[in-house]
Amino acid sequence: MILRLLGYEPIINEIGGTVAVCTKLGLLKNLETDSKVIRRSDLVTLLWNTLESDYLNIKGIRSNNIENYNIYEKKDGILNVTRNIDKGTGIVSKNIYTGLYSPSDEAGDGKVVIDDVSYNTDESDIGDYIGYKCDYFYYDNDDTRTILAFEPSTRVKTITLSTYDENLDILSITAKKIEYIQNSKKRNVNINSNAAFIFNGKAVDFDIDRFFSKNDFSGSITLIDNGSGYDCVKIDFYQNIMIESISSYYETVLADKISGEKFDLSDSKIVFDNPKTAAELAEIKRGSNCVIRISRNSNGSKLCHIYVVDNIVEGVAE
Repeated sequence: MILRLLGYEPIINEIGGTVAVCTKLGLLKNLETDSKVIRRSDLVTLLWNTLESDYLNIKGIRSNNIENYNIYEKKDGILNVTRNIDKGTGIVSKNIYTGLYSPSDEAGDGKVVIDDVSYNTDESDIGDYIGYKCDYFYYDNDDTRTILAFEPSTRVKTITLSTYDENLDILSITAKKIEYIQNSKKRNVNINSNAAFIFNGKAVDFDIDRFFSKNDFSGSITLIDNGSGYDCVKIDFYQNIMIESISSYYETVLADKISGEKFDLSDSKIVFDNPKTAAELAEIKRGSNCVIRISRNSNGSKLCHIYVVDNIVEGVAE
């Protein structure tokens, strides 16, 4: 069936038989051909190998003999020829909020940029993987490219450090390395000199060393190695606050009841991570507990993620 789908059925005998053709096309790659049982994982592998195979397009047949045909290589395989779907590999360098190295260099609403090429994200969350090298399929329609499916490339390595891990203690964070203790062992991770830093969803354009010398860290750090060392560091810095008030004419200044700190969000893009509890600032009640992540960039608009843990409801119970 697969050989028929790929167009090879009429010429199987001419080019060596079924097994020879399957082997040449790579259909049997990573499969246990000696086993009589086909597992679900084998079916997935076989499907993937099919999408990666050369596609044969027969142009003409005369007297039951193939007169001429084209073999489309992997880059122009069955999905491309039949559905205008191509495969790509590259680093996600921009999403709707930021570029890797500039907080104001955004991709635009509903878009990402991968290796200088713009794509519509459609319903995918590929924008969350900024800094990752990804393999992806996309639909190409008159130079409008839309991401259909993706995953981080198999060779991408990551380390995630979280203050919520009871067995881990982060000692220091600098632009050159991160030192920490995990399971009573001191460790450090060296960071590439040209690495991109993303702080709470925005590219860092401030002194990261100075910031962490003055602020105790709470949150998580993900270091990404796309094959040449750790060249992207994504930092989520959490602050727990209790809402004292939401003030100003446009209701964009949050005041923390515990510390007294005020957060001016007038020039910020606000994302509610728990919209069932609150989907806009006006819905947050005084006394509510929130977890916020605010970017610290100097250029471009700031980004603020708000997670309302509980929303105090005011009124009289009857």
